[in-house]
Amino acid sequence: MGSSKRWFITLWSIIVVLLAIDGALMIRHQVVHHGPRTSQRSKGKGSAQPTASRLYGYTQSAAANQLLVAKLKPMAFSGAAIIVQNGHVVGQYSHGMANDGKGVKNSPNVSYEIDSVQKNLTAALVMRVIRSGKLSFNSHLSDFYPQIPGSQDITIRQMLDMTSGLSAPDSLHTPNKDMSDAEVVQSAIESLKYNAMQHGKWSYQPVNFTLLAGIIERVTRKSYADLFMQTIARPLGLKGTHMADATLTGQSSAQGYNTSSPEDYSKPYKMLKGQIQSELGTGQIFMTPGDLYRIESSLLNGKLLSAGESQALYGPRDSVMYSGGYYHDGTNYLYANGYGYGFEAFVRITPDGKNAVVVMCNKTLPYDQIKAAIDGVVQWWLVQKHDGDVIQ
Repeated sequence: MGSSKRWFITLWSIIVVLLAIDGALMIRHQVVHHGPRTSQRSKGKGSAQPTASRLYGYTQSAAANQLLVAKLKPMAFSGAAIIVQNGHVVGQYSHGMANDGKGVKNSPNVSYEIDSVQKNLTAALVMRVIRSGKLSFNSHLSDFYPQIPGSQDITIRQMLDMTSGLSAPDSLHTPNKDMSDAEVVQSAIESLKYNAMQHGKWSYQPVNFTLLAGIIERVTRKSYADLFMQTIARPLGLKGTHMADATLTGQSSAQGYNTSSPEDYSKPYKMLKGQIQSELGTGQIFMTPGDLYRIESSLLNGKLLSAGESQALYGPRDSVMYSGGYYHDGTNYLYANGYGYGFEAFVRITPDGKNAVVVMCNKTLPYDQIKAAIDGVVQWWLVQKHDGDVIQ
């Protein structure tokens, strides 16, 4: 072999070795300097549904915290509130006692009654049954409860939007009487009234969702509680969520109070088992503020419902301000309210589920006052988007 040929082979060997070393160094550099960033991107795929630690594991905004204090502290607020931006809690405020008798303070780790906010969760369960093909928006109430007057003209869609023309008293049965879900539905049916002139017009009547709960139980042959926990709460890993009548093991849950004076917890609300049962599908779930955000965002961002299902269920339509448990009256966000048994709950969330204000109270406050305070937070943060400003 000639010397020039040997020199050529030696040169290429050196080049190959140098390239190998350089490649190894480049790989090491990417692992050391870009590994966490790549990991963050992979986590970002799941950012539509943050876990509990990730939801709170980010630097909070002084402006967001200051905003909550400025709006909620002046009143006799007792509870916990959070502001969420891009799927992460950037502000939180807690005040007062969750359970004064046990010495438990309010915090984001405490569960509160969500009351009527539950209705959009019931609607989600209905949507999942529709997905299975066993029900449709156009199915009629008479398919399940033909004994109800006007049921042949009332659709599932109208019940979800509370335009059915049905009404019933708030109290459906004796509070101290233990009743099954089927008995609660039967009690509701016996107390119903149908107004044909009101058919197709909106009227807030929780009985629509009691009947919807009965329908999904009949179709699936499962209890409402089992359906909710098995298909929504557990798949999302919600640790601070439970039914109001559940036996708890270590979960801190707030006590509702009737008093509205500052630091006065002398009148705890005594919720009877019958009252809890009568709220079938309409207000019998406890959640932490973080859990409530996680579940509401999952209904909107594709985690639990597809984009088409979410839009069909909660999206605005002609002359309808209420769809599937959510209000959307001329706003650029969805909102839901809950009230009862010494609790108040408020959810304001953007249609993509990324940004939200969640406020949960365990002491009765004048509704107009607390709503005005929350609307102030929402206007500043979700509408005007002064996220970097200092709150005066």
